[in-house]
Amino acid sequence: MKKLSLLLALLLALSVCLVACGGGESDATEDNAPSNAVSEDASTDASTDASEDTSADASEDASEDVSEDEGGVDVNGEITGENIAPNATYTLSQLYRQGDASTDWGYDETKPESYPDEEGVSLVDGAFATVLDFTDPAWIGFHQRCPDYQTNGYSSITFDLGAATAITGVKAYVGTDALGGGIIAPSAIEFYVSEDGENWTLVNIGTPLNAGDEFGTECVEIAAATTTQYVQLRFQGAGWMFISEIEIFA
Repeated sequence: MKKLSLLLALLLALSVCLVACGGGESDATEDNAPSNAVSEDASTDASTDASEDTSADASEDASEDVSEDEGGVDVNGEITGENIAPNATYTLSQLYRQGDASTDWGYDETKPESYPDEEGVSLVDGAFATVLDFTDPAWIGFHQRCPDYQTNGYSSITFDLGAATAITGVKAYVGTDALGGGIIAPSAIEFYVSEDGENWTLVNIGTPLNAGDEFGTECVEIAAATTTQYVQLRFQGAGWMFISEIEIFA
């Protein structure tokens, strides 16, 4: 009887021990749950921070790349780069040969060019017209009465850059109504490009203000990001069209 009572006591003690051990393991697991949650939050935060840092770095790098680009059209639309026009060759449509009163001052093939392209470099020699009349030899003179203007509807200047070149735009320095004598800025300057010098594609159009300034000149900027070997500017206007300088930027 004593042995049976002792055996029952031992079994009861063993049951209590097993219950106690099981409860402890459960508590330990529950205690670990917040720790795991903190670990996951930390991992997520670290991943987010790393992603944000990487994105910020990439954005800064891209910004630096854009700001360090020396050529092209910047955020203000200004044309930047190197003027390569002096290294190019160019040809012109007819310059005006003005007749006398007997021809109503019309085009006269027997007369010399009234405002010639001196030595074939006046447009790229860096000599800008700066006098308040039309006597400055830096000007060359087109006119709507020229036969090729009458045929085509425009006068033109065509540049050969020698090879396909990435360009950002052109600047044309034109005479305005401040010069008087029937000289006004062209009503439009069309900017064309070509791969072969025969087939032309219109890229952009510049419209002078014709407001004039103290020198009667205006710089017309025509932006274009393209690659080409040939550049052609076509001028349209009523009366004299004076051009002093052309710059092409690459």
